[in-house]
Amino acid sequence: MPASTLVQALLLFGLTACAYALWKGGRAERYAALIILMNFAIGAVVMHMTGRRDDLVPRLINDGLAAALLLVVTVIYGSPWLGLAMLLYGAQFSLHAYYFVTERRVGDHLFSVINNIQFGLIMVCLVAGTTMSWLGRIRAAKAAAAKAG
Repeated sequence: MPASTLVQALLLFGLTACAYALWKGGRAERYAALIILMNFAIGAVVMHMTGRRDDLVPRLINDGLAAALLLVVTVIYGSPWLGLAMLLYGAQFSLHAYYFVTERRVGDHLFSVINNIQFGLIMVCLVAGTTMSWLGRIRAAKAAAAKAG
């Protein structure tokens, strides 16, 4: 369990955003939420198995996999918010790659700030996309009801 209150709040926000997307989102949002939850689960399992928070190779693989899966969903559904979330996961991958190549210590202040901002923005994209999808379905239902009645 992360010690920082900010990180715990971000994780709670992330889980809430994924639950919201699964509840009110369309297909693209639900797939994105499942991909993000998969990313959480893989990260937690690897961290539990290795006992290390600073191992970059599993983080690179995990974030690269999430970005690639979000790319597939983005291409299929063509959602702009999903494209932005995919780019942010790509930026996460780049952050981990930079720290791996330069052999900098993971968890320094710069890493933490960039990582937390990117994660927060990914969750904002998920919430915004879910809200837009949900409101679009409501508008379409109202238009269909007005046309029928």
